Amino acid sequence: MAQLTQKTTGPFQTLFDAIERSDGLYFQQGSANASDDSLQTLLAERANDLSLGLDHFTPPSDASQSKLTNSTTSIIVDKKTIKIDAAAKDVINELSHDLQLNQLQAAVIWDACTSVDKDAQCDLISQATNFYYQERLAILKVVSSMLRISHDDEHPWTFTAREAIDNLLEKGYVERILTQLEQLMKKTAPEMTVKNLKQWALQNVHEQKALLDILYLVHLNRSCEPQLLVHMIELCQSTMFGMRLDFDYAFEEEGKSLQKQVYGKLILTAVQLLDLNTPLDALSGLHNKHIQQKFLATCPDIIIEINDKVSAMKNIPLASVFLLGWSCFLHKLNMWIDKERPDTDYTPVKNIIKQDDNHSLDTTLATKSLELDALNYISSLLESYLLEEDPNQNGYRATIRTILDGLTEIIRPYALPSKHYDCLVDATCKLYKGQTELCEMFWEAEEHADAHSLLNTATCRFPFISTPLLRLLSSLTGSREDEDQSNSLAQNVFDKLLELTTLTSYVVDNVMLGEDNRGIYPLAPIQIAKTHGPVAGIQIDADNEGILLSDQKLNRIIAWKKTYSGWHLMLNTLFGFAEYPQATTDSIDPVLELMQTILSHDNILKQMIKHAEDIVTPNSQSTRRQPLLVAVFTDLLDVCTAMDNPSPPTLTRIVRCMTSLLPYYRQLVWKNIGASPSLTVKDSLNYLILDVRPSIQQIIRSIECKSGRYSLLLSVLDLIVALINDTQADWWETENVDISRKEKAGILKSYISYLLFDILPNHGTWRYFSLSERFQIGSKIYWILIYTTMYFKSLDKDLNELRKTVYSYFLYDANPFYLAPLLECLTEGPGVATKLLESQQYTAGDEAEQMVESGLIFTRLLLTYRLEDIARHPKGSVLEQLLLERTGNTKTKTLLQIAQAISYTYSDRIPTEAITILRLLAQTTSGWTPVPMFAEQLGDRDQIYAILCSFLEVAENSSRDPELLVAIWQMLTVLLKTQPSLAILFLDCGDSVMPSPKSAVKQQKTVESGSAVKAAVDLFQNWQMWATDAPAVLSSVLRFLATFWETAFDHYSLVQRTRSDNALWLGISEILLNPNEPVMTNEDLSWEDDKTSHHDDTQRACCSSLDKAFALQILTFEIHLTAHADNRNNMTLAERLPAGVKTLLVKMSEPSKLAWMRDTFIRNNFDPSLASTAHESSQNLVSLLDSTHAEALLSQRQRLSSDPLEDTYYGDDFLYDIELAYRRLTLMKDHLSSRYNITPDIVVTPKVLAILHVQKTADQVLGDLCRANHNYSKVDSDMILLEAFKNFIDTASYQVPGLIWANKLETSLFDFIMNALTRMGNLINRDDSISNKTANIIASLVRDTIEDWTRQNSTTPVYVQKTLELVSEMCALVNKPFKDTTRHLLLETILIALRSVRNRDLTRQPPRINDSLSLLLGVVCPLFASTSQLALYESEKSEELKDEAIKQSTVLTFLLRELVRPANLVYNIWLPILERHSTLPSLLKFIKQAIALVVLEIKCKSKETDYSLQISPCADNLLSLLTALSMQPQATRLLIQHEIFTLLNDNSLSLQLRDGTLETFIECGTQKEYNPLHHLWCHMLRVMANILHACPINSVIQQTLIFLERYGARLEIAFFTANGVSDITADSLSEPIMIEIELLCTLIQYLSKYLEMSLANGQDIFSAFNNAAFPLLRVYLDLFTHPKQLERTLPKCASKKATQVRMARISRTILLSMAMLFKEEEFRTDSSSKWPIYKSTKPPTIEGLINSMIVGINYIDQWKSQKDKEVWNKEGQITSISVVFAELFRVVQRYHKLLSLSS
Repeated sequence: MAQLTQKTTGPFQTLFDAIERSDGLYFQQGSANASDDSLQTLLAERANDLSLGLDHFTPPSDASQSKLTNSTTSIIVDKKTIKIDAAAKDVINELSHDLQLNQLQAAVIWDACTSVDKDAQCDLISQATNFYYQERLAILKVVSSMLRISHDDEHPWTFTAREAIDNLLEKGYVERILTQLEQLMKKTAPEMTVKNLKQWALQNVHEQKALLDILYLVHLNRSCEPQLLVHMIELCQSTMFGMRLDFDYAFEEEGKSLQKQVYGKLILTAVQLLDLNTPLDALSGLHNKHIQQKFLATCPDIIIEINDKVSAMKNIPLASVFLLGWSCFLHKLNMWIDKERPDTDYTPVKNIIKQDDNHSLDTTLATKSLELDALNYISSLLESYLLEEDPNQNGYRATIRTILDGLTEIIRPYALPSKHYDCLVDATCKLYKGQTELCEMFWEAEEHADAHSLLNTATCRFPFISTPLLRLLSSLTGSREDEDQSNSLAQNVFDKLLELTTLTSYVVDNVMLGEDNRGIYPLAPIQIAKTHGPVAGIQIDADNEGILLSDQKLNRIIAWKKTYSGWHLMLNTLFGFAEYPQATTDSIDPVLELMQTILSHDNILKQMIKHAEDIVTPNSQSTRRQPLLVAVFTDLLDVCTAMDNPSPPTLTRIVRCMTSLLPYYRQLVWKNIGASPSLTVKDSLNYLILDVRPSIQQIIRSIECKSGRYSLLLSVLDLIVALINDTQADWWETENVDISRKEKAGILKSYISYLLFDILPNHGTWRYFSLSERFQIGSKIYWILIYTTMYFKSLDKDLNELRKTVYSYFLYDANPFYLAPLLECLTEGPGVATKLLESQQYTAGDEAEQMVESGLIFTRLLLTYRLEDIARHPKGSVLEQLLLERTGNTKTKTLLQIAQAISYTYSDRIPTEAITILRLLAQTTSGWTPVPMFAEQLGDRDQIYAILCSFLEVAENSSRDPELLVAIWQMLTVLLKTQPSLAILFLDCGDSVMPSPKSAVKQQKTVESGSAVKAAVDLFQNWQMWATDAPAVLSSVLRFLATFWETAFDHYSLVQRTRSDNALWLGISEILLNPNEPVMTNEDLSWEDDKTSHHDDTQRACCSSLDKAFALQILTFEIHLTAHADNRNNMTLAERLPAGVKTLLVKMSEPSKLAWMRDTFIRNNFDPSLASTAHESSQNLVSLLDSTHAEALLSQRQRLSSDPLEDTYYGDDFLYDIELAYRRLTLMKDHLSSRYNITPDIVVTPKVLAILHVQKTADQVLGDLCRANHNYSKVDSDMILLEAFKNFIDTASYQVPGLIWANKLETSLFDFIMNALTRMGNLINRDDSISNKTANIIASLVRDTIEDWTRQNSTTPVYVQKTLELVSEMCALVNKPFKDTTRHLLLETILIALRSVRNRDLTRQPPRINDSLSLLLGVVCPLFASTSQLALYESEKSEELKDEAIKQSTVLTFLLRELVRPANLVYNIWLPILERHSTLPSLLKFIKQAIALVVLEIKCKSKETDYSLQISPCADNLLSLLTALSMQPQATRLLIQHEIFTLLNDNSLSLQLRDGTLETFIECGTQKEYNPLHHLWCHMLRVMANILHACPINSVIQQTLIFLERYGARLEIAFFTANGVSDITADSLSEPIMIEIELLCTLIQYLSKYLEMSLANGQDIFSAFNNAAFPLLRVYLDLFTHPKQLERTLPKCASKKATQVRMARISRTILLSMAMLFKEEEFRTDSSSKWPIYKSTKPPTIEGLINSMIVGINYIDQWKSQKDKEVWNKEGQITSISVVFAELFRVVQRYHKLLSLSS
């Protein structure tokens, strides 16, 4: 394709394009009536210009030159101001001179050509010339187009066109057009270069064609004025019907082709002007002389004049067709004169016509025209462009039909010489072939035709001369595109041959004949056709009478009166050829052609099958192995293939007949194909294997590739398509013994391999007689591949494997050589199709377009599969890599060429598919490293700019196909996520983001920048129209804007610029708050144009939900963006929001609007019965068929993206693949109809009734699948809306609660939450995935809003009451049958609410809360057991599932902690519930497992060289719960009963504790981190202390002593580390060590209280404590007295004040313990050796300790005078450092006193 440029079109060209497309939106958006009115107005404004034709363009004039010269800076032309300068004047004058055009008109052309690019002066002359030539043609084409519309009664603009044409004709338009035609044809070539002369000559001929089109169309239903006809004939004479021009030497091949087209148009127009179709009877009553002069038949003088001119041309072959037309006119005129005897004197005319008694001029001229080869000229015309692709071809065919009908009236067909008879048959066949309307007219006329008509003549000569009849009948079945009419025409053909009454044959001279008054009769039976194979022969019985047609004695030709079947005779002929082959296939070719034509009609094929079986000989019934039709074509195929000179056309017909038989003899045809050597194919890789057997593959290679005609290959491709379709027809059948599915898959695999390795890579280099065949081959191959990949899923494994093989071949396995044709199709194809269509080669152009479309579709399927398969092949595919490379001779980048398809205007399907490929490629390559930069693949700056402008121009064009617009917006959305560098160019493709490579050069040109965002916002102006007519477009645009905001930081400045646009927020506001919702229903479902009657309604309803969802997303992202933006002015978020957003939020906060949104957006329309009905009806259908393959109908579409609209088709084809199901069900019904010969008029038997019931059930299945898809579509869009609404409420409630909850926050938010919970409760009885998902989203919404509720309203008076009401409502839902994820969301929400009222006494609340919390606890306990087990269970569960279980276990654990708090529930309520559910023993078991899990995780982590500590939190959480329970005496007693001491003394951590190997800190990679196991050890200490404090009985005390003694090694290490041995260290003052020391000291303190019970077994423990505690006390007192030393010793990030608090608390605990361990009187009187705790050692330097205490007392005095801030205030704990030291001072003071006394 050439480089994409912005196309400049003039006003006439633009008008013509719009009229040809019937583009009402070009004129005015709105109804058809509005566009019709606008067209009428525009045509009226242009009426004068159009009436002038080419004279509109005037030559240069002095006046125009003067006006141009005198202008300074501008000139006004047609009320338009054109700015010009001196340089522009020079260019305009040059244009005027070269084009011989008025200077002012040249100025208009100059302005149009420079409007796109002011700097494009280098090629301006050429561009202006093309522009001028296009306008000259367009001013004529507009009239031609309106003329064609005026002849179309069904066109919406017919009346307007007729009115405009009538106005033109009143102004002498026809005479002016004919004069302009004459001027063009008699022009001489101007002096110019060879190149320009060629262009000028071609333009001249194009204009001749356009003028002739007008002349022809004007007189298609109007009579021509006689003088105009004379003028026309004179022009034909002078120019030899356009073949003699003064400048024809300038023509090359294209020019000569155009000249032949002019000849054809001129000759047919001249004949049309004779007005042969007007009945002359209507002229008899005309008496007005003026009116009579308007008709040729009423002007004898002019008739004589024209006849003289015609007589001068009677020896000119080029004039033969007109000569024949004139003879038809004279014949018609002569008959009218003889019949009507008009008043006008026609004697001179009669004298001319009536030459003598035996001859008339009309017959003479007709005979002369035949001698001049008129029929061959007509045949050539019928094969030419005019009758194949010209827009007026139907009219031309009607003209030729009139000529041929007139010929058969003048000279009867039977009287024609053999040569001319054959030419007439040939021309007639070409005229009617494929023309349904003409064929219908033929058969209607044939009903009243006499015995001498052409068809009857051919019938009478059959079978002696069989070819004419067979060829005529083959051409009279119409076009297969008009199926109903064509079937009716085929029925006429079948009936014609079914019962023939005349049999003409040659009788040899030795056959004895008799004769009587009846005629000739045979004396003995005559064998006309022998018996061949199973087909009986035909004979003439002895009593048959006949008529002798030839009186030659030795060559007798007799027409026998015999009733027989022509089909019988034809089948006999085919079997005879199969038995006794001839050197050529001439004898069977007409038979096969007719059989091929007839068998392609299903209604005739059924009759033919029955008829064929009726003519089988009785004795062959038992010996035949195959039906007659299957046998004959199978035999013929092998015979014709094995001939020395095989005929591809013959083989083509045979293959097509076999293809037609496939639905009726499926297994046999498959078997014959597999067994036939003729149809065996090998790919090029295996072609070298020696195989001497002839095959079609060899014939294609050796004959068709040389001749350039590929009918056989095309028929084989159609056979492959039929085979693929047949695999869909037997999806329900069990394995067949004749041929298995595996064998079928093998046959298809061989064919597809042949196509992939032999045909597809090479067909582009073959020679072609018809270029369209090249494109047909490519198109059919791609469709075969498409069908293979689309229709082989959900079938047996062999076919599915073939499908995967095709995918893998193109994606991963193929050599680039084999993929080159596909890439060429994608890149070069659109350009080739454009050139062909622009040159009016419509057949080849349409075929090229279909090939490109099929190639694009196949590529789309490949990339779609690539998305499915991307996990297995993350590195990319060969196809993707090739798409990102340079290809072609010009080495243009492939991606650029694919993107340039956006400029293809002849079909929107091609740009749609190309854009989809770009989107998919962006998605598949997004995971590459590095990601390829698409912006670099789109050429240089100018190419990128052209691409961007073209995309945006199409995106803004509302007249284009909605699917194309959706594809563009989807691609832009994906680019925002995957290709930000390219996306930003689409967002603003001006110079601001596209600087010139030469940044130092100042740009002279200023181009208005386009913007996808601006285009999207502008679309909101007509959003109601889009929502109704093209809802997917509006949804795609909103999704694009939502993604634009989502990726805002990639283009922040553009977002900043857009967010201030009030039009954007106004449009979003109208869409979001639009209360009118489209109505959808599933009642009365019917099929209309490949979709159901409710498909559009469903799509509108779904897109309406999406529109609101995307609008909410945009608002959500905008609030987020504003909240995190720089706030230099310290403004509130509400103040910083755009005014439009703020206004919208205020509207949404209105109670009525908020309630409407809540009721509309939070809903569940899912109907599970529809899905179950679809499954049940499918099962019911397969059961009727004795099958089990229901899954073949229930194949589901795979969603490749979570983004809506990206691969979603709301409506019929959403979840279940309705296209696949429709295809399989339709083929199944057709197969059953063909197998059991089901017809509308069949007699209903039980078997027929059963088949009809199956077919009705199949229709029901299809309807049920569609209903389910419609419901799933609506549910999916509603879920997206609900999710968006949840996110919006969450964001708005958190960021701008004052705006969204403007009406009393505590009231509106509370009501909103309560209503959401009510809606959630309504889903309780619906156990389906959709309802569960809905409940989950609502639960998530409640959780988010509860957080906002607690944050915003905790200080309000009613907060506790309303919070508890919410808690009660949620507790009522927790016990309902929701899914676990939903229930856990509720539990998490309850936990948040309960924590928010933690410091409030809930026991004084109404009893309802106690009941609710009790109910909640009854649910939590069993959930706690199951969830904790799942979280701790080491299995093959995925990490994601395990993480979710841990999260849920954490919530449940903390919720239990909240529920067992005394302020929430008293123990006599919750403790029995825990016991009932065995929660406490479960807790102890889970703790043991959790500790073991952590130990294992730490062990595994330690083996890694570089790791981070990510340890399961279960043990920590569970021990925290155990700690909370151990604080309450009642729970402690139960824990003791459940052997809590066993857990504490024997767990996975015990070994490390006993051995003293537990490390406080462990190495984690290169860093040291806190050991989680130490944290668990601290939990164990805390639990033990709580138990001792809550239950200080002897057994507990003894267990505590055992615990301390068991882990004594760890205690020593703890005090050892805390004392620092030789010097205090950072570890000594680390928080973990100090916590551990404090807990140990607390345990000793509790034991000291009960010294009598603990002393006996605790002497060693107390002694060890004394040895460790006194040094630690001294260390701490030293640090108190030396603050600088403390600061140097503190660990990093540790707080000095917090460390001092903990030191003081530890010191206090130590001293309190000592105060209880030492008795005051013993301490005062006895020596230290008698102190109870000193049995082995003495206290170290008591004097030093006393001195340190005294110094510490002085330091404490200083602390007492300071006012310190509170450290904590929890449950009566110490609140300030001063209090700590006050108590410590009291203890020290007491000890100081004791020490002083003792000393």
